[in-house]
Parts: sequence; C-alpha cells; structure tokens
Amino acid sequence: MARMQRLSGVGLMVLFVSACGAAEPAFLATEDPYVGTLEVEATPVNGASAMRASGQGSIAFKRLGGDRVQLIVHGEVAGVPGQDSGAGNAGFIADGRMRPDGWHAEAGDIRIDIDAQGQITGGGTVQQDRYVLSGRLTASQGTLVVAIEQGAARILGLGTEISSFRLTYELKRRQVEGDRPLTTTGSGQGSCPHVVYQPRMIANIGGDVMSTVQVPVCTP
Repeated sequence: MARMQRLSGVGLMVLFVSACGAAEPAFLATEDPYVGTLEVEATPVNGASAMRASGQGSIAFKRLGGDRVQLIVHGEVAGVPGQDSGAGNAGFIADGRMRPDGWHAEAGDIRIDIDAQGQITGGGTVQQDRYVLSGRLTASQGTLVVAIEQGAARILGLGTEISSFRLTYELKRRQVEGDRPLTTTGSGQGSCPHVVYQPRMIANIGGDVMSTVQVPVCTP
C-alpha cells in the first residue's frame, strides 16, 4: 500500500510539472519572423485565365502583454492583378489570445485559429467578401493561404471584373539578433540575404481601421 501511495504521489508530481512547464507552440517559441514569397492569383468573372503576380510576404507575432499576441501578415506585390500600376499591399493584423490549445482571434465576423501544432484555420465575411484561411506554421517554416470570394464582382484597373483572389504565402523562419539581422544568404526561390524591420500601413482584419506597424522585409 505504501508503495502504491508513493507511485501515486510521483504520478501526480509528473502531471503537475507537465502542466506547469508545458512548452509554448513552436510558432511562438521565438519572436523571429517568417519571411518568403507571396503569390497572388486573381480569377476574372468572364472565365478568362487567372491573372498572377508575385512578391514578398511575411508573418510575425508581437506580444502585447499577458496572453495577448498580435498576428501581423504582410505582403508586397509588384504588378497586382487588375491594377494599372504600383505595388499592392496584401496583409492584415489580428489581435488574439494564447490559450492552452493555441492562439485564437475574433474580429467582426472573422475568426482565426492556430492550434498548438501550428495548424491555421479560419474565415468569415468582411463587407460581403468571404474569407477562408488555411495553412501551417512550424518551428522553421510556414504556409498561409488566404482565399477571398467577392460578394459582388469588383472592377479593378482596366475594367477587369474579379470574382476571387487567392494569396499564398510560402515562408521560412529567419533568425534576427537584436536590431541587426543575420547576413546569411538564402538560396533558390525567395532567397532573402537580409531582413530589416520597416513601418507599413496594414488593415485590421474584420474592419477598415489601418495601423502602422513594423514588419520584416527582405532586402538585398
């Protein structure tokens, strides 16, 4: 009996230590950002071939205090489908909270969840446009797909009516030491020799409010 009590006590101690010392999800274990490429695909209403453009994208998390953590998704695209000129800003900000099962955010009719394994799910409606989010973040890389189905066909640029957009972020985690980024040169598609933080105006998902935030950007 005494032995069983000792084993029971050890078991309770193990459970207690595991609960109190549970590691954070891999995507929040460090504040290093995810940086890489962004591919945009715009589908016209008339059934013509989809228009495509590419650029650079990033995902970063900012701790706001307590269990509050802000998700910052940013993208810069040259030659945005349906636009006459200029680079496009594709991204959003979402304020969420960490819970034992992951990170969760709600803004208006939009909900985003990232579970403890880094699986991304979510979606909702903003001004008649339907959003669906999917992807995954690991300790070393990440993928995010944002599909947008227009509530009403939108006319862009040269009169092209667009029915839907698909934004695909393919990212790798980059280590940053203080204010000075590492200078390791990447290789292949989306190589990123340097990462610097620069201010950008980004919309808060679920509304029209714009905020200026620091985002990680690839530089030569």
